[in-house]
Amino acid sequence: MSSDPGNKKPKRTSVRLALPVAVLLVMGSATPASAITRGTDGCFSYSYDQGKLLQVTTTVYYSNRCGHKRVIGIDWGTMYDKITVPGNSKGSKKRPYMVSEVVDYGQP
Repeated sequence: MSSDPGNKKPKRTSVRLALPVAVLLVMGSATPASAITRGTDGCFSYSYDQGKLLQVTTTVYYSNRCGHKRVIGIDWGTMYDKITVPGNSKGSKKRPYMVSEVVDYGQP
């Protein structure tokens, strides 16, 4: 047997692993960064992460920082929620819409 360098088979590079990794990298870079909105109005502090392009569901988290009942209003653009929240309490409201505004409506 001779070891002739011209008789060697060329090495094959595996494309099976490279393709899925490339697709994941492209998909990962196309996802927008999360933009959490935080704010205060009257006795309430609140936060929400606005729904995404294909998944428009938003949860508003709120906290009544005062010691008495207050009403928080959440404007979803197409509908409106008014929620009575006990003093020093927290809560959340989830809807399949984007948030337009969060307002403290004062005492019930």
